[in-house]
Amino acid sequence: METDRLIEIFRTILAVQQETLAELKIIADRLNQFPSQASQTDEELMNHLQVQKYLDISKSTYYRKVKEGKLKPMKLPGGDKYYKQDLLAEYNESKRRGRI
Repeated sequence: METDRLIEIFRTILAVQQETLAELKIIADRLNQFPSQASQTDEELMNHLQVQKYLDISKSTYYRKVKEGKLKPMKLPGGDKYYKQDLLAEYNESKRRGRI
């Protein structure tokens, strides 16, 4: 009697695990449809000093661009952070002006 109950519990657990695995596969397939978003989360974040160096701009220019809304930092513990991909417009502007 006790053995039959344990077998039934294990079968239930196995069924739940299989359903969960199937749902996880569906989620993984959906995430693979958006590779740019997935790769952005893997990309290393840049702090304001790295952004200044990357764009070849001064500290005052950096703060002016933030104030103007041209640079939009993510406010995180430890300071402002950026993805390099989000700096593309300002990078192209720096390149156009001959800074880079």
